[in-house]
Amino acid sequence: MSGPKHKSTPTVQPTASGGPPRPPKRTSKGFGDQPPEETKIRVIIPKAIEGDVLLYLTTLRGAIMNIQIERPAWTVIEALISRCSVPDFTTWLHDFSKGEGRVSEEPK
Repeated sequence: MSGPKHKSTPTVQPTASGGPPRPPKRTSKGFGDQPPEETKIRVIIPKAIEGDVLLYLTTLRGAIMNIQIERPAWTVIEALISRCSVPDFTTWLHDFSKGEGRVSEEPK
């Protein structure tokens, strides 16, 4: 007396009606999948504000490349930051250093 056997495995669904989603298509090459363009800057500042400037550069996700003491009271910092952050940093430095700090962009 054996009755009909029911399979306990589910039926397979076609991909179009509930399978896993496919990866998104690329609509334009390089759009949104590249890091922001970086530029090398050289900052000349009074030694007294060196720590504040280094902290601000790191909040901008800048990479500090070199720190030099130019004269007894001045420091030179070379860093890589995103090109779009340079105007904001320049404005901040001018205000913070009361016009004494200088920023120049250099080729990489």
